[in-house]
Amino acid sequence: MLGGLVVFAFWWFSKDFENPVEDESATLLAIPSSAALIFECSDLADVWRDLSGESAVWNELLATEYFFRLNSMGENLDSLIRNDSKLRGLISSKPIAISAHLTGGEEYGFLFAMQLDIDAAAGDVSGALGSTFRIKEEQSRTYDGEQVFSFESPFFDSRLFYFIKDGMLVFSLSEVLIEESIRTLVNGGSVLDKKDFLMVRNTIDRSARGHL
Repeated sequence: MLGGLVVFAFWWFSKDFENPVEDESATLLAIPSSAALIFECSDLADVWRDLSGESAVWNELLATEYFFRLNSMGENLDSLIRNDSKLRGLISSKPIAISAHLTGGEEYGFLFAMQLDIDAAAGDVSGALGSTFRIKEEQSRTYDGEQVFSFESPFFDSRLFYFIKDGMLVFSLSEVLIEESIRTLVNGGSVLDKKDFLMVRNTIDRSARGHL
């Protein structure tokens, strides 16, 4: 029931908030083919403000603890992005893909792949993330030739993992999904390799701000 409401909320908002966007699929190269659901947009900050501020369905979802917490975190991050010119410059009006994956049992994990400014340096991105999420402690390790960072933040109940590759920032609360995303970028096997997915994606309304 709740899953159906989420799908309906995204459909309704992408139907109502129209804004021509370019077709940017590079972020999908980081999304493994195991994705159960994918949401794409060209400016996550604008989409968040539309969804949380004008969607009646979203307001109904706030009655649940999960979406109430998600909304609170979104409001805090939106405020930080507005006030942090460095972070805003890095991610403003950049394509992003958000995917949901079954990670075990009935639990789902989420993967975020966002294009960065073409001149963005890894150090600048890490610094912006550190100030935005109030990082307490950061660790790094190498996986399949790529450097994976992780940190604790008061915004999350667990560590957040991320890596930067080919002009993309990819992050998740699931270490397993981060590793799967790296393998996908290195060895292939993204959703763009699935013909059925491409057939569906080619039917999107390109005047809509977001696509599910």
